Amino acid sequence: MQRKVYDKETKAAVIAATTAARAAGKTWLQAFEVAKQAGYTGGPAGIKKMLQAEAKKKAGGKATAKKAKAKSPAPAKAVKKGRDRIYDAATKAAIIKAAVAARKAGKTWPQALEVAQAAGFRGKRARLIRFVQSAAKAAKKPVRKAAPKARPAKAAAPAAPASDLKVLEATLSRIVKQRVRTVLDAAIALLQRARDHQA
Repeated sequence: MQRKVYDKETKAAVIAATTAARAAGKTWLQAFEVAKQAGYTGGPAGIKKMLQAEAKKKAGGKATAKKAKAKSPAPAKAVKKGRDRIYDAATKAAIIKAAVAARKAGKTWPQALEVAQAAGFRGKRARLIRFVQSAAKAAKKPVRKAAPKARPAKAAAPAAPASDLKVLEATLSRIVKQRVRTVLDAAIALLQRARDHQA
């Protein structure tokens, strides 16, 4: 039996009408009647095969697209190791701010996820929770202050050695004694001369 070939528009209309009928819960027989109204001229088994072939075609196209996507190298800036994604600093700050504000306002995590996605987040709810928690932990870490630089101790003036002081005292004492002795000798000489003169 020769296979019926439909033009693209008729085929698309038949498939759309039949798919809609099946989605609405109608039986294959009822879907067949709808397909006939859309231009189908085959039997009930044929419409079922047509839909199955179309489904396989779409599935094959999706698989091919997935393979092509997997083969294409991901840009270095788009993906990080594992499931982590890289966001620039401004986007990351906006995502965290939006999610935290939503949670503080009493919204659920799914609602916070919607807000975060509007701010540029591209992950799922569990990822957003980890994202916010890691940011909170990082904010709680105490900032270590640099240890103050120790000032160098002022150099104390070197103390004079005890032996030097003793030498100085001895020298001064000797000088004083010499001068006193000289004065006494001169006075004694004057007195001696005066006595000799009187005699």
